[in-house]
Amino acid sequence: MAKLKPYYQDQWPRWLLMADDWGCFNADPEVIAGLVYPKRREGAAKVSEIRQVYQDIGQLFVWEEGGREWGFFTGWDNHQFCNKLGVNNKGKHTKHRRKTPAPPEDSLTLYSQEHTKEFDNVRQDSTKLLNPNPIPNPIPNPKLQGIFDAWNSHPNIRPKHRVLNKATEQAINARLKQFTPDEICTAINNYGNSTDEFWIEWREVKRGWSLEQFLSRGEGAKVEKFLDGPINEKGKSAKRAYPCRDAAKYEGKPVCKKLQEWDGRGVNPCDGCGDYTP
Repeated sequence: MAKLKPYYQDQWPRWLLMADDWGCFNADPEVIAGLVYPKRREGAAKVSEIRQVYQDIGQLFVWEEGGREWGFFTGWDNHQFCNKLGVNNKGKHTKHRRKTPAPPEDSLTLYSQEHTKEFDNVRQDSTKLLNPNPIPNPIPNPKLQGIFDAWNSHPNIRPKHRVLNKATEQAINARLKQFTPDEICTAINNYGNSTDEFWIEWREVKRGWSLEQFLSRGEGAKVEKFLDGPINEKGKSAKRAYPCRDAAKYEGKPVCKKLQEWDGRGVNPCDGCGDYTP
């Protein structure tokens, strides 16, 4: 691409905007002229010239199917990024449903071999994630990634998240000062497993909290709320006989000895031991 004249280099970003998630588009010169060059002097003849230039350098594969001409950017999966990717039931990312035909694999292979010495089996892949950063991403912190995966892998929790962004990392790190990774993952699983009608509707109809919201220490303190177990009746945990998370709210009720001696730091030590002092 760097060897092309400046004019052809400048047209390349315009052409990329036509592609779908799969890097394919309608390559009819008249269609391209209307989409890429509205109210400009470039007509179908000029578009055909530009298209041929990109074909000659191995960047654009063109084929005919169903009486139409289609184009595929051969480096699409290696260099482009789709802002919206679908998520399947297992939390894995997939591209949107194809609306353009797939390029014929045999012809695409021959084309690629003719135009590059470093051919690496260019083909369409429905599960390959598109990396917006050409520099390899650093290995994620396993603690953060484990919590992120626990959220995305639970079948009952919505919404899923595409990437572990900086805001979510900060929210996880803030909670790791109070809880262990296993405790946070336990709270996430308990949230997903809660069978009370309110929580089912909250997760699956109203789409509930994002992971960042779940980890916040604001109203509701979600990690604390679900650390003890799933909520199977409104407001009640499946594990505790006494709701002594906040002793001030339950004056006059038995409070376990561990909680009486707790200084308020770290994780609530009450584990439902039954050692209650009147």
